[in-house]
Amino acid sequence: MSDWINEELLRDLNSEVAEGLVKVVAEGPWPRWVEARFPIGFNRIDWSAVPEKQTADVPILAGEPDAQRQATLARFEGQLATWFEGVGLAPSQLVVWIGDDTEFALEMTIATLLSCFPRLFSFPQHSYVLVVGDRDWCLNYAMEGYLVFAAASTQRGQP
Repeated sequence: MSDWINEELLRDLNSEVAEGLVKVVAEGPWPRWVEARFPIGFNRIDWSAVPEKQTADVPILAGEPDAQRQATLARFEGQLATWFEGVGLAPSQLVVWIGDDTEFALEMTIATLLSCFPRLFSFPQHSYVLVVGDRDWCLNYAMEGYLVFAAASTQRGQP
């Protein structure tokens, strides 16, 4: 786990945490939750084995300044909102964000996620946004430059 990512992320989200919009929680069962519901290949979700998914390429260049990377990501806010709305997820729906190089998870609503995801996704790690409910969903941002949104398999076990 990267201490500098943990520290920078909490600094970037300081106002949202102080306002109670984002709750910092122990990482908990979330990595196992993902592994129990999605096919895993080489330490991440194997999206090629998930037949029904939404995808978007995010043209991010390695070494891009944070502000430029965040501006590129921000252009996808409408796309993410459309994906969530398309499956009946309201802006008030609670989600959990985890990063694969972060020591904690973050709880927030979809509305809050849409306002701060460029900051969350701009760190050099894979990000997962988990929607837990009647039908489990996962939004994944891979630092290689793509977004994927899909329902979890109901064929897999519990964590």
